[in-house]
Amino acid sequence: MMPATTLVIRNGRIVTADARGTVIEGGSVLISGNRIVAVAAAGDRRIDAAISAGAQVLDAAGGFVLPGLINTHTHFGMTLFRGTADDRDLQGFLAAVWPLETAFVNAETVRLGVSIAIAESLQAGVTTAADMFFYPDTSTAVAEELGFRLIAGPTLINGLTVEHADFDEAFAAARTWLAEHEPGLALRTTICPHSSYTLTEPQLLRIAALGAEFDALVQIHAAENPGEMDLVRDQHGATPIEVLQRTGILEGNVLLAHAVHLSDSDLDTIEARFERSRGLAHCPASNMKLASGVARVPEILARGIAVGLGTDGPASSNDLDLFLAMRLSGMLHALTSGPGAVTARQLVEMATIGGARALGIDHLTGSLEAGKLADVVILAGSTPLAVGVDPFSTLVYSLSRAEVRTVLVDGVVRVREGVALGVDPAALHDEVAALYAQYPAVTAAAAV
Repeated sequence: MMPATTLVIRNGRIVTADARGTVIEGGSVLISGNRIVAVAAAGDRRIDAAISAGAQVLDAAGGFVLPGLINTHTHFGMTLFRGTADDRDLQGFLAAVWPLETAFVNAETVRLGVSIAIAESLQAGVTTAADMFFYPDTSTAVAEELGFRLIAGPTLINGLTVEHADFDEAFAAARTWLAEHEPGLALRTTICPHSSYTLTEPQLLRIAALGAEFDALVQIHAAENPGEMDLVRDQHGATPIEVLQRTGILEGNVLLAHAVHLSDSDLDTIEARFERSRGLAHCPASNMKLASGVARVPEILARGIAVGLGTDGPASSNDLDLFLAMRLSGMLHALTSGPGAVTARQLVEMATIGGARALGIDHLTGSLEAGKLADVVILAGSTPLAVGVDPFSTLVYSLSRAEVRTVLVDGVVRVREGVALGVDPAALHDEVAALYAQYPAVTAAAAV
């Protein structure tokens, strides 16, 4: 008999996201434990042997089978503030949200917010996310409970003391976190300095040294909107990228969130320093909604820099939908750079293996290949929306999170028949609704 953990996904339209862009019609994925053993066409003897020996079988019924999607930039705890700061630019958004965070964010509310975010993400086919928010002990514990790869760590920011009295206390806590935290399902450790406009250069120098000491991923907002560019120039006399270069942030493993307003010189600097474990997070929905601008993604991709897709937080984009992010990104860059400036295949790769490269975990996940971790999404096949000549075009421009039926993380089924396991949506709704009822008073006080 085969081990109880052996699983075969068969009869799928398999989009591997490998280097060749391989798509296997009517193919199968063989999984043992938490690893992919084989990705094969129909009739492969290994698949037949596994089934004969008693492997569990999941029939994809002609639907797409693809790697778990990877959200390279988000703020999961901000599900608590969805819709509270619409119709503003970035600076107006922050002015509205920061008082709410100060008043309402604690370990218990973060547990609620992250539970909502993980359920939403899993049901949308997302298996991994790079998160920046407060109380990472709580968020990572929730992620482990629900079987989600949440790359989260301490947030470092001046003037917003949700967890700690000041920067020095927050920095000391971050050092302790990196020394003691085991990444588990998240695959790597991280720290999250907010930006070059909310931190001083001496602080950024200390953060760069800390990240290098622990080989941690450093997640940081950079060059998001014109207002930020003005703030950073006033404070530092430079662009955000120039600040990150001279403080050493770019010398480590860094993920730049947004990176919308990059000069040619900034791009040259990034290209000269980026390797496979460093990249950019492109967040088209948030950038459009906040009117932040259009990132130079076609040029960035042409330079060979890793680009992943992100949603940003659900208070600025209002959802955690990477299918929407793929579609918006394709349309946005067609409008601004011409049709096909970013192809459908590139968009699927940005949502999968590109995101894994940007996070430095592409040797473990991001594609369906033998030896990689079994993070797999199965979409419904019995819908006219799934019919198309080009599988990448179909995924980007026709299908959506509504077609997600089954999701595996680390070889374990976490979504069945479109429903995330281990959460009670009605209970989560009632808890967050009770919080929302308290927001108007805080918002009114902040406006005075």
